[in-house]
Amino acid sequence: MATIASSSLDPRPPSHTWSGCRWLAITEADTGAAFELSRFADRSVQVFGTFGAGGTLLIEGSNDGGTTWATLKDVFGVALQFTSADILTIGPIVRHIRPRVSAGTGVSLNVYLVEGTR
Repeated sequence: MATIASSSLDPRPPSHTWSGCRWLAITEADTGAAFELSRFADRSVQVFGTFGAGGTLLIEGSNDGGTTWATLKDVFGVALQFTSADILTIGPIVRHIRPRVSAGTGVSLNVYLVEGTR
């Protein structure tokens, strides 16, 4: 299993109202590296790409430095579990976040996380 590093979504010009990151080409053998969230409470995640056969991607959070992970939920209490392309709002406020492919074959997904203020 590989750990896929995130890369910054650097707003141009620098923004004090949003930030974000992305993980590219996550496969069924991969987990995204933990990303430490900043000061913004509004967060959304977009997942797209090839879900292959039975592909499922989870968005997980941790408050203990990445020792323990749990699947996050949206603002309606539904698990952030993607089986097709979508954009969802992240409900809980956590310190670290990561994507993880939990099932499937032939999976290659891109995950974009944006956090901001209104």
